[in-house]
Amino acid sequence: MQAVESQQIPASDFDAATRNTLTQSADEKISKLAQTLLLSTAPSTRQAVLEKFKPALSLAGDEAHGRVPFEKKCATCHKHRDLGQEIGPPLAALTNKSSEFLIRAILDPNQAIESKYTAYVATTKDGRVFPGMITDETATSLTLAKTDGKKTTLLRVDLDELKSTGKSFMPEGLELEITPQDLADLFQFVQGK
Repeated sequence: MQAVESQQIPASDFDAATRNTLTQSADEKISKLAQTLLLSTAPSTRQAVLEKFKPALSLAGDEAHGRVPFEKKCATCHKHRDLGQEIGPPLAALTNKSSEFLIRAILDPNQAIESKYTAYVATTKDGRVFPGMITDETATSLTLAKTDGKKTTLLRVDLDELKSTGKSFMPEGLELEITPQDLADLFQFVQGK
């Protein structure tokens, strides 16, 4: 955050998942600094984002090009065809969904969240912080998946706190990394067989 503040690193270098992790940090100093420095590059409301990307709904999508943003931004959590991991919701059911449905689900992921896809922050007794989504849970442990697809298993006896963020595991902010044409191409890839 100090490097961003001193303009050694541009705020735009942080992907949506990293911005989300930093702005929701359990360390209040990091959280406030990240909100000030990283969210200033993001549109202020989800409705404004949806309006900005509305042109994607009328653009012709290129399925082959849509594979590129899927591999870069979606495959760490979503599986589609031969690509990705099965952490987030399966995308096979989206082949019959409209582009209007997809644009809202992708750019406003907190609008409707299934409880099993909620983000959590686990803090251990030794002060380590683990953001992620619970993918497995037993009486003695829980496994959290991070937005990069990596998983961490924590013993319950080591936990100091486990707190829901109340938000989707899928981060907001993808609009900073793609164009409306990329989104139209992504729709074509996801909706194709």
